[in-house]
Amino acid sequence: MIQWVFILMAAGLLFRELTLPQSGLDRSWMLATQYGLLEKIDFGRYLIISYGPLSVLTSRLFHPTTWHVTVLFQILCVAITFWPIVGRHWSRLFVVVLFVCLFANRIYYLNDGVVFAAEFSAFLLALLGRRTVSLLGVVVIGVLALAKISFFFAAVPLFLLADAFTLAKRRVLPLQTFTLLAAMTATFVMVGQHLASLPLYLRNGYEISKFYSEAMSLTPSPWGVVTLAPFLACVLALPLLLLVRARRIHTDESTNADKNGLVLYVATLGLMWLSLVIYKASFVRADAGHYYIGWNALLLIAPVMLFTAWQLTGASPKIERLDCALIVAMVAIFLATADLRTAWWETRASGNLRGVPLERIREKAGNFHALIGWLDPRKRRVFDRERLRALDRMALRLPIGRETIDVYPSEIGGMIAAGLTYQPRPLMQSYLAYSPYLQQLDLDHWRGQNAPDHLLFELIDIDGRLRTLALGPSIVEIFSRYDAVGAVGERIHLRRRALPHAVKVESQTSRSLGLGEWIPVPNEPGCLTLVSVHLKQTVLGSALSFFGAPPELTIETMLSSGEVRQYRFVASMSELGFAISPDLVPLLRRAGLAESGLLMGLRHALPVKAFRIGRGRLAARAFAPGNAAFSVFSIRND
Repeated sequence: MIQWVFILMAAGLLFRELTLPQSGLDRSWMLATQYGLLEKIDFGRYLIISYGPLSVLTSRLFHPTTWHVTVLFQILCVAITFWPIVGRHWSRLFVVVLFVCLFANRIYYLNDGVVFAAEFSAFLLALLGRRTVSLLGVVVIGVLALAKISFFFAAVPLFLLADAFTLAKRRVLPLQTFTLLAAMTATFVMVGQHLASLPLYLRNGYEISKFYSEAMSLTPSPWGVVTLAPFLACVLALPLLLLVRARRIHTDESTNADKNGLVLYVATLGLMWLSLVIYKASFVRADAGHYYIGWNALLLIAPVMLFTAWQLTGASPKIERLDCALIVAMVAIFLATADLRTAWWETRASGNLRGVPLERIREKAGNFHALIGWLDPRKRRVFDRERLRALDRMALRLPIGRETIDVYPSEIGGMIAAGLTYQPRPLMQSYLAYSPYLQQLDLDHWRGQNAPDHLLFELIDIDGRLRTLALGPSIVEIFSRYDAVGAVGERIHLRRRALPHAVKVESQTSRSLGLGEWIPVPNEPGCLTLVSVHLKQTVLGSALSFFGAPPELTIETMLSSGEVRQYRFVASMSELGFAISPDLVPLLRRAGLAESGLLMGLRHALPVKAFRIGRGRLAARAFAPGNAAFSVFSIRND
């Protein structure tokens, strides 16, 4: 009975309240993916992002038709996480430790952590031979794979490993991976997606996941090592401890002991894979929000795995007390380092290592009540009224009738809130154009018949990147196919031409490129110079990308005035080509309240005469010398 009470309390404590629409980069993709689900937009060809048609399961964005599924799957993830230890005797000490882990998680909690923990528990249930409940857990994970693509890629190796163990040692039909794919496929069709688009959804998701480390990593702050080292120590200690326990089992020559030892060995392999996943999910981005994901998962996985190890090894009470002390030590390390990224620079009175946790506890005190509140129809009506008010406040008023529109690069929420006819490009937020493959999808879109009638354009990017990098070669298509007709705030209002301007390649040159070397840029008056940079990673660079992130690169541009500017540079985003000259930022701030202002502005923009790429000794060892290929385009009025 106490176990069911615990799971209900855990569901309440780990419940995160649903959210309402807001402006901003992250809030925009949440609203866009929700819009895509409701309007059945193809997530294989459009709305390409690291999230899927069921992103509401993780974004928790309220809508009257999806709120119940969002609440249900939060509860199911918690239940699956603790299912491997349900039906076994819990000592009082272990119950206390479980609640300690829950309360620590509740203070700093993100949904991704409990999903990763649920994946591991479904894998562990398969190893333990609890076939039915394991497959039910896999079905839930299959649905969640359409919420965020990284959930799928984290789960597949686990379930392949479970299938191999099931077939080799238990001599039964392996169903974990098949069930994952079947549940994912059925759900994909049920939410209104075309079956033929599922391979594209997976292909695009793989591309985003593959290049995520290089494109989205941030240089950690001085506190990076202080926060990273304790996590690595804990996440490496747990598999090592399991290996020690597994070796001790093999001193017993019985068949059952041998099988239990093998279960622990396979569980350790799965844990090592998932540890790599949660490490990258937590520390590649190097910000506080991502940092909590790994700890959330670890503090849910550790008690479940260690309890299972006790059952398999017949551990003594002394071992149990020792492991409980280790779990509590993990919690203490987490709480001691959790706010180093956020609290030490706060100016408010509570903004310190003691004040912030207390403040967060007060903020989360009503979570169980918030979960129960969804049983009351009045709460749902209040949320729906607030949702409509929020959409009205952020709506982008633009008198274009039913003509189609898109927004570059990312603030698409206001357009959807206004009910405008959204015609998305494949990469709905352009900072995601991590690779040549993804940039080519956008380029084909601008050249095709599905390009929008209107485009609200602002040349900005995240993380201090060179602003033309994500746009890539699509900039030529936008300049040639759209005219500037006005401005909406800081954004230029572009309208698609009936016929594109004539585009001609005036010259093409190439040369070798080494890190730290100034490369002269060819320029012609009134023309746009694009450069395609090819920098291949060395073996060291590839290893750093797989286990974390490669060294950060920068690009410095030297204007004809002699001024040098520095930006962040992502090698994988530069291979198709990007605009290097002239300097487009001033042009696109003041351009075109008059028709064809973009082309007129090109004639007066300041040329870039040289650039260089570099950033430290490690970068020089992680990237081999490459080459730069220049293309000079002229775009003329007809």
